[in-house]
Amino acid sequence: MQNNICFANTTEVGKKILGFVVNDAPRVSFAHNCYYHSRMWETNQKNPYQEEQMWEAPFGYASPGRYSWCGMGNFYFANTEKGTFQEMKNHHRNGTLQVAKIVSISPISMIDLTCDIKGCQTFLNNIRSSAQGNQKVPNEYLIPSYVADCCKFANIGGIKYYGGKDYNNYVTWNHSYFEIKSMKCYKDSDWK
Repeated sequence: MQNNICFANTTEVGKKILGFVVNDAPRVSFAHNCYYHSRMWETNQKNPYQEEQMWEAPFGYASPGRYSWCGMGNFYFANTEKGTFQEMKNHHRNGTLQVAKIVSISPISMIDLTCDIKGCQTFLNNIRSSAQGNQKVPNEYLIPSYVADCCKFANIGGIKYYGGKDYNNYVTWNHSYFEIKSMKCYKDSDWK
């Protein structure tokens, strides 16, 4: 657990967000037969990633994500293959994309931030904002990363969040809820 939650809990807004996560956020589990997780090949990579390389990045290696601080390797995935393509388009211009089809092997309790929640629309709009500019840690990721900290504090296993009109995204703190069923590599023109 990062120290971020300690400071934020001393503020009125931080206390409200923690209260929302613990007491009011709707809860869901896995509802689809399969999900999809993808990774871009590294520059000059010639062989596909092995299964053990397709999970979350090791501690200290990950870039900041919407629901993770820099260095925290949370596990992001989507409920459609096209959704994972779209997410990668948002962050990468080209390259070989490797996609793992994953299935859940145990239940989970996640908060659901995809639905409208009475009295929370401003909050939901803020955590759904697209990252702007070239900041190392986008300001738009600060509150969502704190929400993830609140989930971890409350022993909530993950977050379901809005991806696009045809798919949802998810994040868990580790990949232990899944097994890989298959993997496939896509060249630029196949996933763009």
